[in-house]
Formats: sequence, C-alpha cells, structure tokens
Amino acid sequence: ACMELQQAYKDQCSTHTFFLDEIRCLTPDEMDQLLSKVNSLHLQIDTSSSDRWVVKGLKDGVNEVVRLIQDALQHNAYPSNIFVHGCLNANVFQQIQRIQNMDLRRLYEGRKIELENKNGSVGAAEKILYYGTSEESCSSIMKSNFNRNFAGQNGNSTNYGHGTYFAVNTSYSAQNKYAVPAADGTQLMFVARVLTGYYGLGQADMRTPPVHVAPDRYDSVVDNMQNPSMFVVFHDCQAYPDYLITFK
Repeated sequence: ACMELQQAYKDQCSTHTFFLDEIRCLTPDEMDQLLSKVNSLHLQIDTSSSDRWVVKGLKDGVNEVVRLIQDALQHNAYPSNIFVHGCLNANVFQQIQRIQNMDLRRLYEGRKIELENKNGSVGAAEKILYYGTSEESCSSIMKSNFNRNFAGQNGNSTNYGHGTYFAVNTSYSAQNKYAVPAADGTQLMFVARVLTGYYGLGQADMRTPPVHVAPDRYDSVVDNMQNPSMFVVFHDCQAYPDYLITFK
C-alpha cells in the first residue's frame, strides 16, 4: 500500500526547467510573486545549475508557476527592441508568442558553451536577430529549428552562402517574400537568438564558413564586415527561435 501511495504521489508531480535568462527578465515584483507562490504551493526550486532553475512539485502548482513566468515574459521581453530595430510599430504589431522548446534550447546552449570555450574573449557573441517566415514553415521551425537546407527556397537568397540567414533589422525580414502573408494578411517573424562568434565575409558558393585560423573556421558569415545587416550560420544548433511575432 505504501508503494502504491508513493507511486500515486509521483504521478501527480512534475518538473519544469527555466533558463536563467528567463528568470532575469522578471521584475522585482514578479520575482517576489514567484517566490511567494513557490512557498505557498510547497514547491522546490533547484538552483544548483549555473544556467537554469528547475521547479519541482505537484503538477498543478508547477503549472501555476509556469503560467506566472510565461505571462511575465510575454510583457517584459523584446517588443521595445523590435520597435527600435526596424519597421514594426504599434499599428502593425499584433502579438508576440514566447516559444519554449527545451530540446532545441539545450542543443543551442551546448553549442554556446562550445563557442565560448573556443573563442576566448569573443565568446559566442550571441545576438538577437530576425527571420521572416510563412505560416506553412512556422510550426516546423518551432518544433525542429531553422533548417539551412532550405537556403535558396521561397525567395531566400544564397548570396552569402548556403546557410540560414538572419537580419539585423526587422524591415528586411518583414518583406513579403520572407514573411509571406497569410490569407487574412497577417505575417510572421521569428525573434531568434543567434551565436555569431567570429564572423567572416560570405560568398555565394559557401556551404561552410571560410577558414579563420587553421584549422578553425569562422562561426558565421556576414554581408558586410564593417556594418553587417545580415548574419548567416551553417550549424542548425547555432540559432534558437525565441519568440514569434504576428504583425499586419
């Protein structure tokens, strides 16, 4: 009977992982709400890892904490940056959706550590960049990440190599040939985390970045070394779809 009770309790429990950059987005008041809810719901937070918090406890309680943090992130995240970096403004901006794909995020964080260890002071050089997409491709990206094998399809350029292209400004990614309008006129754009590391100049025939310091290659390529407006990566784990913007 004791074993059955233990199993029944385990069945009612769950865990959820939050990366530290998500926790850092919380305001002091939101952090107070989080800790108060954790205490009142008798949950546990494992903060032993340097880059994530793990919340453990009964499913209903964990789900409440997840909703609290997700609601906060929806309000606190990138809209101000998005309005600054291009054409999206209050009259076209409709929604921003946080994407939480833990499997993709773990692969991305693993690649980030690799680049930080390899590149010394330059590190992984994480940037927030933009990627216009179609309704048709959207769910695939959220599930399986950006795919460099699609280079050259659906109006995508290969002027700087056969990789995945991310724009510095929203105005580029908002073009209809990238953010393909749906039947109701709405368009989609991802806000992506991209690890640019050391970058070189791209060329049309490239399938990998050029050699930087032999035997190492550059981590990404750009359209202009002095003032890049486009970054191209050739490693699928080197980008992560963080938010999806709906605009019109």
